[in-house]
Amino acid sequence: MASGGFDSDESMGAGTATSVHCTNLSGKSAQVRFSFYGAGGSLEGVSNFTLPNLNTETISTHGTFFSDLSLGTGAIQQGVLNIQSTESGVFCSAMLIDALGGPGTADVPEGIALHMVRYNPHPGTVE
Repeated sequence: MASGGFDSDESMGAGTATSVHCTNLSGKSAQVRFSFYGAGGSLEGVSNFTLPNLNTETISTHGTFFSDLSLGTGAIQQGVLNIQSTESGVFCSAMLIDALGGPGTADVPEGIALHMVRYNPHPGTVE
């Protein structure tokens, strides 16, 4: 889970987007679900996919220079990202980025890291 997501609602490779990289080290394929919420709690984008072992997938709020899946969320400020996985060996990192890339090249990310929190339900409860 990460807070502070943002999207400037611009076309692919332009403006600011939130990108998330997830890698699976569990030893088997994992089912992963991304849910991106706006400041008011409205669901702005969702994606479900299978992440094979030893693979990384990148999902962004709109198209960036990464080879990524685009959620096409539109404009978001103060967004919340929730990631669920069927395997505990999946880890993720998130960042706000210039969708084009860094100065002088489209291959260098330029952005701000978002701090993520691992959330697990309390034992014996349903949350």
